[in-house]
Amino acid sequence: MRLIFTFLLFCTSLFLRGQEINLPIDSISKSVTYSKIIKIKGLNKDSLFNRGKSWFYSFYKNPKGVIKEENKENYRIVGKSIFNIYDYPDKDGYKKYYGQIQYTINTQYKDERVKIEITNINLKSTSYFPIEKWLDKNSPYYSKKNYYYLQQIDEELRRVIKEFESYLTKENIKLSDDW
Repeated sequence: MRLIFTFLLFCTSLFLRGQEINLPIDSISKSVTYSKIIKIKGLNKDSLFNRGKSWFYSFYKNPKGVIKEENKENYRIVGKSIFNIYDYPDKDGYKKYYGQIQYTINTQYKDERVKIEITNINLKSTSYFPIEKWLDKNSPYYSKKNYYYLQQIDEELRRVIKEFESYLTKENIKLSDDW
């Protein structure tokens, strides 16, 4: 049984190492940037701003710690959040903690549309370490193992955007003044 598991783990690691990850790179800043414009008919910017704020409070465990700017005049909410990434599972299936990824989330609201943008994605450490270093094959930080981390990052940030869009486009959102 252990031999079969080790073989499957080896095959999975070979598969992941052979894959290139297609992260969204901004053409101007050359940094990884996730961005989406969501169109929602029939809702003005005030309603959308309130829905966005409600999403921050329902999605994040510590929304007051995440939200860094809440500007009702410019219809913008900016936050910073983190999530964990892990190494390959060992022979027993245990995933060892590797580090925390930090990112900035910026949401902007206009009548019938919302823009969400995730930028400044970096490995949280003593100095700023952008994940773009993991993509540069000439960098001393480059390793084929990085693609496993980048895959986790890509999946999590796409999930954030999907959850945001799903929440904003729900028909009946109960907004409370008591956040």
